[in-house]
Amino acid sequence: MTVPYFTEGQARSIIRNTYGQAHSDAAAAALLYSADELAPLPRGAIELALGVGNPVRLAALKPGEVVLDLGCGAGIDTILAALAVGSSGRVIGLDMTAEMVERAREHASLAEVTRVLRPGGRVAIADFVVTERLPDDVLRSPAALAG
Repeated sequence: MTVPYFTEGQARSIIRNTYGQAHSDAAAAALLYSADELAPLPRGAIELALGVGNPVRLAALKPGEVVLDLGCGAGIDTILAALAVGSSGRVIGLDMTAEMVERAREHASLAEVTRVLRPGGRVAIADFVVTERLPDDVLRSPAALAG
């Protein structure tokens, strides 16, 4: 049986603190999104893109769909999803860090956060893929846990 390196409370605290203090840098967005995808987005959402993929592109969203963006961060994927589903759709962004939710609100003036995913809705998730065992010093690192 593998013993976790962090308790759930420690992991949540590390992630909240790290993401709450995130600084602007557009480098991640440039790697994950095309120039056309980034063009209509607010600069702040682009600079705070700390994502691990481009789930909106993979989801192939259609107008009118309802999207739940779990771990929305500063809102880059939330805004892209809102553009894809249009005014007939709805996008809800949720994040565990109050700082990121506030940043997403600032960046996504078109987002309506009033309902959650309903039956028939879809969820697209992006996460890191590890193809080999990570060294213990990485597994024990709060910085690595937070991304």
